[in-house]
Amino acid sequence: MGFFHDEGYLIIPDIFKPEELEPLRQDRHQEINRKAQEFQKSDLLHDLHEALGLDHQVSAIYRDAKECGSALVKHLIGDRGGSFLSPVLFSLIIYMRC
Repeated sequence: MGFFHDEGYLIIPDIFKPEELEPLRQDRHQEINRKAQEFQKSDLLHDLHEALGLDHQVSAIYRDAKECGSALVKHLIGDRGGSFLSPVLFSLIIYMRC
């Protein structure tokens, strides 16, 4: 049997150019900051780690406040991988179908 059948997913390298994914990265980064600010207002998180950028911010939040990091990841990927949905993500999905 094939990898997809065995593992349930398939990775196709280089299907997008990095610049095509940049709007999605920025959208996710804004959502991370919005959710982190909610945690900060509730006094659950002290440092938003905004200067770290998307690639390291979530892990730094998790390191500082494990519960906030877990809640943030759950918010971004959903309970069953449904993900946080936004117009930018929908645009990417539509782009993939064309």
